Amino acid sequence: RAPMETAAAAALEELQGLVAASKWEDASSKLAVVSKQFADTATMQCSAERLQDAHDAIVAAEAGPTEARAQLALNKLRQDIENKEWRHAVNMLQTLAKKFAGTDAVEAADDLHTLREMVAAHLPAGTALAEPGARDRVASRKDAKIHQVEAGGKGKLSPAALMAAVAAAKEGDGIEMDGGIYVCKALRSPVKNLSIFGKPGTLPVVLVPSVGRASDGIVVDAPGARWRFENVMFVAGARPGEAPAQPVSPVVVGRGATAEFNHCLFSTVAELARPVSLVRSTGAGGELVLKSCLFLNGSAVEIQTPRRVRLEHCTWTGGPAIWLSEAAPTGQVTEVALVNSLLAGEPLRGVVAGDGQPPETRPLAPAEAAQRLDLSRSHHNVVLVAQQPALDAWKPSLEKQPAGPSFLSLVSDPAPLVVWSDAQQLEFRLQPDCPAAHAADDGKAVGVRWTDAMWDLMKANLRLAVPGRAGGRIAPEPPAR
Repeated sequence: RAPMETAAAAALEELQGLVAASKWEDASSKLAVVSKQFADTATMQCSAERLQDAHDAIVAAEAGPTEARAQLALNKLRQDIENKEWRHAVNMLQTLAKKFAGTDAVEAADDLHTLREMVAAHLPAGTALAEPGARDRVASRKDAKIHQVEAGGKGKLSPAALMAAVAAAKEGDGIEMDGGIYVCKALRSPVKNLSIFGKPGTLPVVLVPSVGRASDGIVVDAPGARWRFENVMFVAGARPGEAPAQPVSPVVVGRGATAEFNHCLFSTVAELARPVSLVRSTGAGGELVLKSCLFLNGSAVEIQTPRRVRLEHCTWTGGPAIWLSEAAPTGQVTEVALVNSLLAGEPLRGVVAGDGQPPETRPLAPAEAAQRLDLSRSHHNVVLVAQQPALDAWKPSLEKQPAGPSFLSLVSDPAPLVVWSDAQQLEFRLQPDCPAAHAADDGKAVGVRWTDAMWDLMKANLRLAVPGRAGGRIAPEPPAR
C-alpha cells in the first residue's frame, strides 16, 4: 500500500497548496478526487482535521464555482450523518441554508428533506432547524433577480401586475409581492424554477374570480417545474354582487411538476355546498408540499392522480383535508406524509365507483383510502370528526401508524382535543391548555404556528377580499373557551 499512501500524501499537499493560493475551482475538483480516491488510506485518516479545514475553506469562499461548493457541502452533510457527527451536520445544514439554498445542486437533492429529519431527530428537546425562506433561496443565486410587484394600494385590485411579473421572470427568479389584491386567471409560464412570495410584513392576496368564463388561477405545468409560494393568501370565487360561476382552483399543479407552499392561506369568497379544491393536482409525478398552511371554508387539497404529497403543520377548519377526485388505477397509490396537522372535519373524501353504479363523492372509509393512499409516513395529527361511525372507522388505523400515532375525537367530546381561541373571529390559534397544543412530535402545537402579526394580516386581508364578511364557514366547529 506504500504507493497509494505516497499518492494520498501528495494529493493532500496539492490540495492545501490550491487552497492557500485561493484557486477555488481547482481546489474543489482536487478535494472531490482526494475524498473519493484516498478515503481509506491511513494518510487521510490521520489527516482528517487538515482535510476538514480545506473543505471548510472551499465552502466558505465567496469566489469559485457556487455549484461545486454546494455539492461539497451536501457530500459533507451526508458524511457527517453517516458518522453520527450531529453537531457538524447541524452546521452544514445551516451553511446550505444560508449560502446554497437556491443552487441547482441543492434543488436536485431529493434526499435533503430526509437528511434534515435525521438531524432534527438528534437535536436537543425544544430546538428546531431553521429552513431558508423563498427570498433567501433566490438571493443565494447570483444569476437570479427578484422582481418587485405592487398592487396599487390597500384594497385596490390589480388585474395585471402579478401576471406581468411572471411573464418577465427567468429561471431561478423570485417575485416579491407588496400588500394588496392581485387578480389572477390562467397564469402560466415555461419557467421551471420560480418563487412567489409576500414582502416582509405583508400578506398579499391572489384573487381568482369565478365569474363569466371561469378559469383556474396559477397553473404550474412545465415538465419538471418546481415553484414555491410563501406568505401568500389565495382566495377563489365571486365577490359580492357578482354572479358566481363554477368554483375554480387558485393553484393547479400539472403532471411531473412540483409546488411548495409555506405560510399560505386558502379560502373561498363565499360558503359553498361542497368542498372546493384550492390546490389541485392534475397529473402524476412530482411532489406537492404544504407547510404551515391554513384552509378555510371547507377547502381541500385535490388529488386526481398518484404523486407524493407532504403536509406539515397545516390546519383545516372544516370539510375534508384531501379530496380524491378520480378513481386511481389499480395498484397505484399516492404517498401522503401528513404530519403535525389539525383536521377539523372528515379526513378524506373521494369519488367512488362500484358495482355498475354511477360514481358518487362521499367520505372514504379506511379500507377504501388504503387502496389509493399510503399514509404510513403520517403521524402526530389531531383529527376531529362529527359522527361516531367515522371515529370508530378511523381511530384504529390513524392511532397506530408506523411513524407515530395520531389523535382522534368527536367535535362534541366533553373533553375536546381542540379549543380555538375564537373561531368566529378567525382566531384559529389553539388555547395553550388544550391537548392539541401539545400533540406535535416536539411536544408543541399541531397545525399552523403563525405569529400574532401573521394572524392580524390574515384577518385584515380577508375583510378586504371579502367585504362584509368576517371569514370562513366553520363546520364542524370545536368549542371555544
